[in-house]
This record gives sequence, C-alpha cells and structure tokens, in this order.
Amino acid sequence: MRTSVAICTYNGEKYILEQLESIVNQTRAVDEIIICDDCSIDNSVRITRDFIRRHREITIQLYINSENLGFLKNFEQTLARCSGDIIFLSDQDDIWMPNKVEKIYQYFNEHPDIDFVFSNAFLLKSNGTACYSKTLFDAVGLDEKNKSLFNQGYVLELLATYGRVTGCTSALRASFLPYCLPFPSMHIRPIHDEIIAVRAASSDKINYIDDCLIKYRQHSKQTIGISLMLKFPPRHWGQAPEVRTWNKEMIDPILTHVLSKQCFIEDRFWMMRNRFGALKLTFAFISGQYNRFYGQAFRTFMIDLKGTLIRPFKKREHYEAY
Repeated sequence: MRTSVAICTYNGEKYILEQLESIVNQTRAVDEIIICDDCSIDNSVRITRDFIRRHREITIQLYINSENLGFLKNFEQTLARCSGDIIFLSDQDDIWMPNKVEKIYQYFNEHPDIDFVFSNAFLLKSNGTACYSKTLFDAVGLDEKNKSLFNQGYVLELLATYGRVTGCTSALRASFLPYCLPFPSMHIRPIHDEIIAVRAASSDKINYIDDCLIKYRQHSKQTIGISLMLKFPPRHWGQAPEVRTWNKEMIDPILTHVLSKQCFIEDRFWMMRNRFGALKLTFAFISGQYNRFYGQAFRTFMIDLKGTLIRPFKKREHYEAY
C-alpha cells in the first residue's frame, strides 16, 4: 500500500520545517507528501520549497492557492490530491514520532475492516518542550471509562457529545475518502476530522491506537488547540455540556437505522438536561426506543438515568465554565 501525507499550511514559518523533517525521517518512509498553502504571507512557501529541493528522494508536491479558502476547504482539496492507499492528515506545527507511519501502516494491514484510525499524542509548548501532565486523550476526555464505552460500541455517543478525534493524529484509507468528500457546508461548520470520524463511526469503521504517535504543539496562533479542553475537561458522554447537532447531517441518509440512532442519541442528550429528564428517559425505555438501537438496552438506559440524577448535584460553576 502506498502512503500519502496531506498537509495544509498557512503562515507556519516558525514550525513547518521541524514538522517536515519529522515526516521524512520515519522508520517507514512515506511515498508522497501533498502540501497546499492557503495564501501565506510569511516565509512558509520559501521554507517549503527549500525543503523540497533538499529532499528529492521523496515525492513532495506544493500547491499555492490563488485565494484563501480556509482550513476546511483547504484540507478538502489537499486530501483530494493524494494518490496513496493510506492518507495521513498532518498539521503544520507538530512533530511526528519516528514510528508513526510504521505503526499506523501495520494497524491497517492487521485490521482490514477499519477505514479510519486516530492516536494519542504528547503535548508540547510552543518552544517544543513538554507541557501539562496530560496526554491528548486526557485533554479530550478519552479516559479509561470512555475508552471502555468506545470499545463497547458507544462511538456515536462519544462523538456526539464532545470532539474526541484530533485530525493531526489520524489516517484513513483512500477507499473511504469518497464517503467524506466534499465536506458539508453548514451554518455551524464542523471540522474536517469530526466529519470523517462521524462518517467512519456511522459505518463502524473507526478505531484508535492508544499510543502517543505525535507531539501536538500548543501555541497562540494555531487555528484549533486544546488549552480550553485542559482548563475545562469534558465530562463523560452521559453528562456532556453540549451536543453536535450537525452530526446527523454527516451520516449517509441511506443508513436510515444509523441516522435514526443519531437522532435518538441527541434526544437522549436533551432529555438528560430536562427537569423531568428521569421521567422522559423512563418513558423512552418503556416505549421500546432503547431496545430499537441497543443490544444492552437496560444498561444504556441506566447509564443515562444515572447521569440525569447526578447532574443536579454537580457544582453549577463547573458547567458554566463551558
């Protein structure tokens, strides 16, 4: 299988060279790197061109946009230009661990039923030194309890209540890409990694690798960071502070059962926040709605009920922080 790396750049002169070096110095070499620059006004393009001249042993293609597209549409065109069988998503400011490509490549070989995989990550300060005492999974709430729920099949629930997947740690099969592109245009625009993750979850083609395969840099100029996640860590999915109501728009309407389940997930979420939530959930269980979507319907109902009964006793300011 051939491998591609999709990188979007925008005013990344400070970090792009270190990221590119980490990608070409893998224990298993990638076959191509596709870079799309979104009208940078710094030295990102010059640095990238110099890097390409020094590394002619690998196929590196640089495209410069004629107008600023924004990171979502820029990632869309970058992914579309990749020719590999496995496509790695990459930010411009991180550092890959030397075994990242080898580890994920091996995972896809051993799990032909999985189309999208993401990993954990170390967290870095802007100067490259370690920051915080947590990993990325800690920051996004993918702790042992939520990993257990993920492994039991509660993937849509986890994705519907909080963003658990970080694109710069992930990779997907090229054969899965047509199910993701073009990215949907919505009033509340989601992020590319969330779109792909929900698509994969709706067809049960997603999993994670519980290893830190990149160093995820945090700095003030990045488009998306996790500083707020670290300051206000998410609750478990049964008590999450908000739901991504756009998820159902990213599920193929042909998968009517999955689409219906996604709608029920969101209904449950809001039931758990209603003053009569316990009664609403009980009615949903008695009327057979849980049985329609869950093999362990009673267990799922009890998890929801527990979240509803516990929530009023939580400190009010904890939820206001979100």
